[in-house]
Amino acid sequence: MKRLQMIDWLYLLLGIFFIVLQIFLDFKSIDYTRDITTSIQTEGSIWQILKNGGYMLGCSLLSMVGAVFCGYLFALISARFSRNLRLEIYLKVQNLSMADVKNFSASSLITRTT
Repeated sequence: MKRLQMIDWLYLLLGIFFIVLQIFLDFKSIDYTRDITTSIQTEGSIWQILKNGGYMLGCSLLSMVGAVFCGYLFALISARFSRNLRLEIYLKVQNLSMADVKNFSASSLITRTT
């Protein structure tokens, strides 16, 4: 957790927001499905069915956009985290003294950093 920067925490919160938004929209879509079913059973107007269907389609599209943004944000966080971790290891290896370098072979250092 200490390798995450402030912007990463912001991305994490934004990603959680998009997850909650997806859940809300999925549940809202179920409500619209119920309304459509009720309208069909009670011989409601076609416009009411189309209106609820449009709302349901809108919820599904917004949920899909939220999923894409969420995936992008979490991929960005993981890429930044791994970049920072690799940089720390690289700098640590570069700052080894000659006595430390003699204790490790070149292949051992490569294995430890990959």
